[in-house]
Amino acid sequence: NAASKQHAPPKQAGRSESAITDLLPAINDAKTGRELKAAYETAEAAAGDDSAAIARFVKAIEAKKAKALAASNAAQA
Repeated sequence: NAASKQHAPPKQAGRSESAITDLLPAINDAKTGRELKAAYETAEAAAGDDSAAIARFVKAIEAKKAKALAASNAAQA
């Protein structure tokens, strides 16, 4: 049936919002590069193939790095 071939396969359910937000504090609270890497690896493993969750974790890491860079620049000024 041509019509059925045009339908996209059902999306897999992603991680729940609460599961994602439960993993974000470890990223936000990391004080060293090692802690940040470990927090991301834990979050990434928990996310599995949920690209939306992984994108949120990457965004959190980028924000954390930007904040650390800004603090470093301010300390050197």
